[in-house]
Order: sequence, then structure tokens, then C-alpha cells
Amino acid sequence: MDHLCKLRGFGLSPHDVCPQCEWDRLVQLGVPSEIALTAARLRGLMAPNDLPQEIIDIVQANFAALEKNYGKKIP
Repeated sequence: MDHLCKLRGFGLSPHDVCPQCEWDRLVQLGVPSEIALTAARLRGLMAPNDLPQEIIDIVQANFAALEKNYGKKIP
């Protein structure tokens, strides 16, 4: 996974999430690597206004399912 935060224009939205930075953060907080990887990718997609609401709803449902599988809220 690459750092998107190094791309020109990244960070112009307050909702930008770099999947690599998010993965690093979650792993440091004790989230298992495979859960952190999926969570980081999903959080990178959850920026409002970037995708149609139907897609955001699907991504949020997938994130909720991931938290259920993990057994607790992902920080």
C-alpha cells in the first residue's frame, strides 16, 4: 500500500484519509494487521462528496460488518 498523503492535492479535503497512515495508526493501537488493512482501505473511501451516497452507504455497512467481526469498535 502506498502513501496517498504524498500525492499533490491530497489533504485539500478535511475528509482525506491516507490508507497507509491509517493502517500504521491502527496497528500501533493494537488492531490486528488484517483488520487494520481492511479498515484503512474502507476509511479511505468514506469521504463524503467524493462518491455517490449509495456507495458510501455500502462502504459504511462493510465497515460496520468489519467491526462486528473484530468484536469491538475500531479506533
